[in-house]
Amino acid sequence: MKSISKPTIFDFIVLFTFLFFSSVLTYFSYSKTSYIQGDFVEIYQNNKLISKQPLAKEQELNFKNFVVEIKNNKVRMKESNCPHKICVHTGWISRPYQQIVCVPNKVYIKISSEKNYNKIDSVTY
Repeated sequence: MKSISKPTIFDFIVLFTFLFFSSVLTYFSYSKTSYIQGDFVEIYQNNKLISKQPLAKEQELNFKNFVVEIKNNKVRMKESNCPHKICVHTGWISRPYQQIVCVPNKVYIKISSEKNYNKIDSVTY
């Protein structure tokens, strides 16, 4: 049976290089410049579009059962009269394909973009 030798300086260099490049790759994969920026906030109630507002304009939209706030290119459900307030606790969303859903009020808020991106988000085998 062979004995295991102690790590050499070359082993540490290889390990450090691997960790460095994987850290850089992770940083650039999740940095703010790598995702698609949305243009509009679409608010649906009962599967009907009730409002489409620009994401860049700071405003507060008051509806019968809820209040939506748009600020700093983000949107959130500020207030709602639903019992558990899950939609309010969802917090801010800022990217296309993110959503806020309020089931009791039958409200769905999403961020959309006018640009047609054919970028693959992920692949599953």
